[in-house]
Amino acid sequence: DDGTLLAGIAQRLNGLREDAAAAAFQASRLELWGLYAGVGLWDVIMPSSGDVNDDTPCYWSPQFCRLLGFTGKGDFPAVLGSWSSLLHPEDQVPALNAFVAHLSDRSGRTPFDIEYRLKVRSGGYRWFRAMGGTERDTHGKPLRCCGAVTDIDDEMTRQESKARHDEQHSTR
Repeated sequence: DDGTLLAGIAQRLNGLREDAAAAAFQASRLELWGLYAGVGLWDVIMPSSGDVNDDTPCYWSPQFCRLLGFTGKGDFPAVLGSWSSLLHPEDQVPALNAFVAHLSDRSGRTPFDIEYRLKVRSGGYRWFRAMGGTERDTHGKPLRCCGAVTDIDDEMTRQESKARHDEQHSTR
């Protein structure tokens, strides 16, 4: 009867509203984490071909962009090359090799946890630590890789300064 059909439709609409409210809450939570957690979040969407390159789509959180001195999508495009092009020349090969090794290990046992320098918008370099993990299908093929970067420049600068100081005083 029409009353039962309408009641079923109304119940389904209510369920959809509740799902939409829950999704909006989760989206809000993720946005707040991305803004205020103190780390830059990133997410690489793996191409179905498995071929990762500078054009591979990515998500860079607003905080990730801010850590590098950028404001967002307009000046930091949502592709992997936005990040890889900023790697310090001495850190480029080790960082990219670590990323590829992590993605290539179908067992998922090779971590992505590396320290490197990135060029910030002002033109200088700062030290960052990147950590990430990968969601894989049942055969170990990477589907999505995400993680966070933390600014460790102050700590690394102190360590480098101490090492120079210790070296100068040990040769006297």
